[in-house]
Amino acid sequence: SESIKSLNADIEMSQVIEVPSQNVEMDTETKMTMDMFVDPLSIYQKGTTSTTVPGQDASAQPQEVEIESYMTEEGFFMNHSMSQQWVKLPADMYEQMMSMSQKQADPSQQLKDLEMFRDDFSFEQTDDMYVLKLSASGDKFNELIQKQLTETMPAMEMEQENMLKDMNIEKVDYEIFINKKTFNTSAFNMNLEMTVTVEGEEMKMSQNMKSTFDKFN
Repeated sequence: SESIKSLNADIEMSQVIEVPSQNVEMDTETKMTMDMFVDPLSIYQKGTTSTTVPGQDASAQPQEVEIESYMTEEGFFMNHSMSQQWVKLPADMYEQMMSMSQKQADPSQQLKDLEMFRDDFSFEQTDDMYVLKLSASGDKFNELIQKQLTETMPAMEMEQENMLKDMNIEKVDYEIFINKKTFNTSAFNMNLEMTVTVEGEEMKMSQNMKSTFDKFN
């Protein structure tokens, strides 16, 4: 994975956030395709995010946003369907978004995070794939999930210290599919269920992410 010079990643993610005491629920569906070049690091991505808030209005329609972006040494350029124009984002956002997008698109980064848990994985195989699976819960994985959440949700930074210390991982499942011939990661799937207590209110979050990788080099 570390020798890869370029690849394409297709990502589908569904996320449900609930605050039971307030009868609040928010469903988000994201579909994205990304092209990544390693040196110099540059990323193109295009995708759609659809958000629904059930319960507030029985006829509520999902709010859908399309985003297209280029991240290069020249900066971070984004076209947002709500503004319908290209903008160059501030330098501080460039660093955050580049780090987040690289983490989602680069299998070697994902595998490094999980290396410390290699003895906890189960091993299976098909005719053409090695399949690594990990299912766990509890404190052992809190630190890992905290790290991944802060990398994939930059907006959390302001409150992350207080929020993450009150976080509990109910369950996390990983599936990694590795091509037997090339040893490239073909797919990386994650299911996560967690609760967070914020100012006495319990928030539940479930996340399902499926990533597929191809067009290596």
